Amino acid sequence: MVPRPPALLVVFQSDNSMNMTGYSLRTLALSLVCCFVVTTECVSADPDRLDNHVEWGIYRGDKKGNQFAELAQINAANVHRLQPAWEYNTGDAGKRTSMYSNPIIVDGRLYVCTPSLNAACVDAKTGEQIWFFDSSKHNNGRVLQGRNRGVVYWEGEQGKRIFVFVKNRVYAVDALTGELIKDFGDDGHIDLRKNLDMDPGKASVECTCPGVIYKNMLIVASRVPEGYISTPGHIRAYDTVTGEFRWIFHTIPKPGEFGYDTWEFVEGEVYGGANAWGGFTLDEGRGWVFCATGSPSYDFYGGFRKGMNLFGNCVLALNANTGERVWHYQTVHHDLWDMDNPSAPVLVTVDEDGKKRDLVVQFTKMGFTFVLDRETGKPVFDTPEVKVPPSTVPGEEAWPTQPIPVRPPPLNRLALTEADLTRISPEAYKKAKAKFDQYAKGPLYTPPSLEGHILTPGTLGGTEWHGGAYDPFLNTIYVNSHEVPSFYKLREVVTSIGDKPTSPVEHGSMLYQLTCAGCHRPDRRGAMPLIRPLLNVKKTDAEIKETITNGQGLMPAFHVFSDRELDALTAFIRSEPDAKTEATSEKSLEQQLLEEGAQSLAAASLKKGDAARGAAVFHQPQMVCSKCHIAGDKKNSLGTDLTNLPDDATNLHLVESILEPSKVIRRGYEQVSLVLSSGRVRTGFIVEERDDSIVFRDSSTKDATSVIAKSDIDDRKASETSIMLAGQVNQLEDRQEFLDLVRYLIEIRDGGAKRAAELQPDAAATALKIPKTRVRYLNEGYQNFTGPNGEPAITPPWGTLNAIDLVKGEILWRVPLGEYPELVAKGIRNTGSLSFGGAVATAGGLIFVAGTPDEKIRAFEKHSGRLLWEYKLPVGAYATPSTYMIDGQQYLAIAAGGGGKNGTKSGDSVIAFALPDIKDAAPKQQTADASKDGWIDLFNGQNLDGWVHLNGSHDFFVEDGAIVGRAVQDSVESFLCTTREFGDFELEVEIDIDDATRSGIQIRSQVRTTTVGKGWNKTAGRVYGPKVELRQNAGDGTPTTGMFLGEAMEAGWLSSKDTIQKGHDFLKKDGWNQVRIVAEGNRMRSWVNGNLVDDISRDDIYKTHPKGFIGLQLHRDKDQGHSVTKFRKLRIKER
Repeated sequence: MVPRPPALLVVFQSDNSMNMTGYSLRTLALSLVCCFVVTTECVSADPDRLDNHVEWGIYRGDKKGNQFAELAQINAANVHRLQPAWEYNTGDAGKRTSMYSNPIIVDGRLYVCTPSLNAACVDAKTGEQIWFFDSSKHNNGRVLQGRNRGVVYWEGEQGKRIFVFVKNRVYAVDALTGELIKDFGDDGHIDLRKNLDMDPGKASVECTCPGVIYKNMLIVASRVPEGYISTPGHIRAYDTVTGEFRWIFHTIPKPGEFGYDTWEFVEGEVYGGANAWGGFTLDEGRGWVFCATGSPSYDFYGGFRKGMNLFGNCVLALNANTGERVWHYQTVHHDLWDMDNPSAPVLVTVDEDGKKRDLVVQFTKMGFTFVLDRETGKPVFDTPEVKVPPSTVPGEEAWPTQPIPVRPPPLNRLALTEADLTRISPEAYKKAKAKFDQYAKGPLYTPPSLEGHILTPGTLGGTEWHGGAYDPFLNTIYVNSHEVPSFYKLREVVTSIGDKPTSPVEHGSMLYQLTCAGCHRPDRRGAMPLIRPLLNVKKTDAEIKETITNGQGLMPAFHVFSDRELDALTAFIRSEPDAKTEATSEKSLEQQLLEEGAQSLAAASLKKGDAARGAAVFHQPQMVCSKCHIAGDKKNSLGTDLTNLPDDATNLHLVESILEPSKVIRRGYEQVSLVLSSGRVRTGFIVEERDDSIVFRDSSTKDATSVIAKSDIDDRKASETSIMLAGQVNQLEDRQEFLDLVRYLIEIRDGGAKRAAELQPDAAATALKIPKTRVRYLNEGYQNFTGPNGEPAITPPWGTLNAIDLVKGEILWRVPLGEYPELVAKGIRNTGSLSFGGAVATAGGLIFVAGTPDEKIRAFEKHSGRLLWEYKLPVGAYATPSTYMIDGQQYLAIAAGGGGKNGTKSGDSVIAFALPDIKDAAPKQQTADASKDGWIDLFNGQNLDGWVHLNGSHDFFVEDGAIVGRAVQDSVESFLCTTREFGDFELEVEIDIDDATRSGIQIRSQVRTTTVGKGWNKTAGRVYGPKVELRQNAGDGTPTTGMFLGEAMEAGWLSSKDTIQKGHDFLKKDGWNQVRIVAEGNRMRSWVNGNLVDDISRDDIYKTHPKGFIGLQLHRDKDQGHSVTKFRKLRIKER
């Protein structure tokens, strides 16, 4: 073995020095090697030794984001005994902090991010702290708070490193000692504001989700502001050893890059967002990294970013070596609703009729589940482009269609009616109805409006950032989802962009509207409990500036502001609520002109307009008139020839065309979007329609045309909006300039090209003039439709845990997840709730999930969604749990930091759970339900209480006082098992089996805790142990009911060959039969209808299985039909 080099850890933090295929199973041998590595502290030769379903050394369990553990010591039959093993407190929580971290476990050490964005390393077996990395010591003593979802581990010849994301820095820390590695990056850190192809001082960026390792590269994304002043969410890769920049992918394309023509960029606007804030997954074999991006900014208005806006709201497959695009799929075109893709895609491999297929699963805030082919990015299930409502906001052009998958079904409602309003009390309904009636209603993708409307699901989803948990044995993915409607209402705001504002408050108001109002609302009232109001703020000026610069809690960092701008923002926040400022009180020029009316303006232009001055206005760059329209000698422009207009182009028509360009679009100038088979979208005009092709001119290229074969066009959409920009009059200084412009258009219409040439202004007259104001549209804050306890003001369930079959595209089951304590106290239960934090599936038949406001972590049965266990945590756990095994003991660990979007109290706990020691487990479980003669009823005749489902997909249910097992096609064996264990006992049961049945009764059985070899029988979670066979006699020499078998034990038939050959005729083929089983020490006996079938003694079997659960097995071969087995009158007596 090679001595272990120093291990390293890397942490991301804010810089304040500037103003501004399929998965593979681990064999037992490999597990032993890994255990040896842990104890000897040596470097594994396998660089990807943690990319599996066993160790949980990677965020979300493995690089594919499966959140699945091939461990089963904790299983459905014993999870009710789960209890805390240790608790670690980080010691750095604040009043409103949270902790979203999914702990990773490497070589017996657990690494986690803390509420104040520090890093902690503890013993994963005991919870004892090994070291604590205080990030403030490397940031001028500033204690930062925010969100971080985990850390990333890397190892190589230079040692071992963990990358922890804290704001915009990346620190390298020794993983053994917690010491900073000075030769990484710039004195131990990377500044993520750099390498964005922009001034770092203008960038506001932070990492809230772990990156992913590919070879010796760390691939990272970012969280950015979502207002009008934002930062592009480009994806980058850095060297894991040196911190050097390696590559970048522009999520907002640059000129000449694929996707650039899906934007209509406007000079002077800031473009940001389209960021993959949910992290990454990786297909190591293909060398592809996957991510899913959010919306471009501004979130709720896109009049200055018309088009599909690639690569916003996209599932992306990138070449992990170079960052080049492999394919993309856009889930929302031209997002106006903040419908980010909240999580990284889940990479799964399904088994469909014996054939493996690699897929990509993307959950969304809309509640849709997009299932894509991993090789091509094409939807697996039918996903039509559905027509959606147009926008009514000036200048906005909502995309006319959106992709809506037919399968799987949505996880939530997509529209609201009065029937959906809450009924938890008459008072709650009355308040909800009053609010509901204030807003317009519409289906999903109704664009935000000035009038306001209610939409479901809202900005909180749907599903959130946690992704799903995929069980590769069942082709099933499990995901928690919730639904809370949101109110969308835009407000027109005029901001000064010319002369400097006259006061700090006025200046601060303008900045506030561009960056802060989207969350805190234009009136600063906020949206509690998520967004705090900014009225009567108690913080000092220094604290206000610190919070703006570095962010806090849900608020991102804004490094973009200068000292002067921070002073102005602080002054505005300090100002009285009714302070009148230019940014909030002035009407736009467009509003003023529309109110005056086109008739009046047409008349006034003849009286007061000056054509020469109007010519200068027409040719000014910010007006873009001369870029599109012919006036004089200019040829081949996009717009109408203004020197040769038709007779119906009256003075009134000219005025209306400027003020409302989409009111009437002249024939031949209808804008069309073509969706090509390559995935590219081209927007422009059809110059000529031919039989097999079209001649097309792109909107972005005035002169060039191209011929496109009709066979290359997947779809074409005609726009109802003119290419001429609405709101252009707001670029003018005043009404007089508008009258001058109209007078110029009248004269060149009447005088033709000659008059246009006479009025052609000189260069000085057409120099760029910066207008004084610009019109913006702001959403009136994040307002959710909630009741008095924070619950959605609609009918439950408000949150669910869901199981989705990825082969069939069906929802297998859905159960409520979470409750509100205030409602529970009133007897209102099983409502479901908002949940933030992911689920984990295990080979033990379980789903673990927390994330709810009742501050509980729960375990559900994987097959049915039945709740099997729950535990009240010190505070809410808004994080994804981790599960791992050390020294033969399986643990379940979760970070409980409270706070978050559920607004519960904050904390700083990391808690690990485990099963108690065998000696503490009370092996003999006599209980009060035993009769006087010692018999215990195992089945109550009504439901499956006391029983759990393990393995496979066969169904067990209760019907007519019996347990019915019904087989399904292509499933491995399933077992309905008791939650009690029995050693020596006498068991009686009545059975009814058909001629297709091949099943049995497991006794003293166990669950395989880990995978110990190849094949189903050696896989973690497999039920194994002695079994009494149940089947009708299939012929001479065929085992029949009552014979003993070593199920999955490699022992074969326990009954002798002679007994099997002899057989018996004790079983009645129709109706009920009685089976009796007695186990005493190494001796096992069976009877059918009172006749002894077999009597065996096996020391080897008793040695490995002295006790265990009782299991009702359902087994079928692939070529059989749907067999049915029935059980009733199950009772047991312990001896």
